[in-house]
Amino acid sequence: MVFRPWMQSKFLLQLTSKRRGLLRFVKLLHNCALKCIAIRSAATEDGPTMTRQRLLEALIKPGGQTAIPLDDVLGEVMNLLIAGTETTAVTVSYVLPLLALHPEWQDAAHQELKDVFGEGDDYLRAPSLADLGRLRVLESIIKETLRLFPTVPMLPRVATEDIWLSGGSAERVSVPKGTLLFVLPFLTHRLPQFFQDPQRFDPSRFLEDRVGKEHACSYLPFGLGARNCVGSQYGRLQLKVYLAAILRRFRFLPCSRREDLEDSALSFSLSPIKPVRVSCVPVDGPKAY
Repeated sequence: MVFRPWMQSKFLLQLTSKRRGLLRFVKLLHNCALKCIAIRSAATEDGPTMTRQRLLEALIKPGGQTAIPLDDVLGEVMNLLIAGTETTAVTVSYVLPLLALHPEWQDAAHQELKDVFGEGDDYLRAPSLADLGRLRVLESIIKETLRLFPTVPMLPRVATEDIWLSGGSAERVSVPKGTLLFVLPFLTHRLPQFFQDPQRFDPSRFLEDRVGKEHACSYLPFGLGARNCVGSQYGRLQLKVYLAAILRRFRFLPCSRREDLEDSALSFSLSPIKPVRVSCVPVDGPKAY
């Protein structure tokens, strides 16, 4: 709809085959957001004082009084529902086929999970923050996946003052104040001056101490500066929890090629153009799903 402005017309949208699925999805999000708002509005008093308020606590007071119009509250909640789920799902959908294509790293992740969670009945327990902090191999796999396939491949920014930009050549480009710019982590993360052999999937890049050795803007899967992702820490923990739960139960075998992953659409979020497939094999048996 962004790249086809005519699709923003409800009349024209109704003529397309995608209308029913789109409206069903929007209604699902809308109802979920309304449920969150209703739960907060039904509160009779604020909870314990915290250093930072939760979003709904800041926007809605007990009894339902809102700090901004209700439609705006609804929009903020729907934005967070999308940003906090779709981006994580997209990243997981790239991590699993990459591990299937690189069994040596899948083996390393499985071994680390055994080292952290032990074996036997305790192996599938819920992870603690201490457990998640010890998953350095899994973290490096996530970081390398986000390097090659950043969930948000384009970052829009507005120049707040007149600036000059220069690339590899001596020629400089004048950028007037107010110009809309797009930073592309999808391309920046693959520049050879920042990452040796940039097309290769190599999580060991992030197992080494890289502090002070790289350009500050060479790696920005969650953005950078005042407009970076407010949920970056939560997103990293969420990915670790999901992948730790999945990899303790399954091994993954490749059914897609690396070229299938590269064939991705660059939009507000990255997504494979064709379905990416893997075979799931339970770690305690040969039956595939």
